[in-house]
Amino acid sequence: MANPTKIEKSVQEMQNLGFDVDFNLPTIEQLVHNPTNSTIDRMVQPAVGIITIPYDYVALTQATLTDTYVFKKNGAGGTTVATVVITYTDSGKGTISTVVKT
Repeated sequence: MANPTKIEKSVQEMQNLGFDVDFNLPTIEQLVHNPTNSTIDRMVQPAVGIITIPYDYVALTQATLTDTYVFKKNGAGGTTVATVVITYTDSGKGTISTVVKT
């Protein structure tokens, strides 16, 4: 008998195929219908968060009431893509007052 195709495999066999043994997690890929060309495509997550530009280096400067994060591309000497300054209400840094991205 020939090897079965994925369609001929049991539910358990299919679940086993979608399991990452390195991270001990199921690997399920999200698919979406593309109405433009009526195909099923991989889901692409939009860039979310405060830093949406690619970076590979972060420098942190801490002061009494602020923390400044400088995000750069191409290492420490590279181009700054964003700066985030977090200002706190007290020197214990327990409560954030503002977050500013430039």
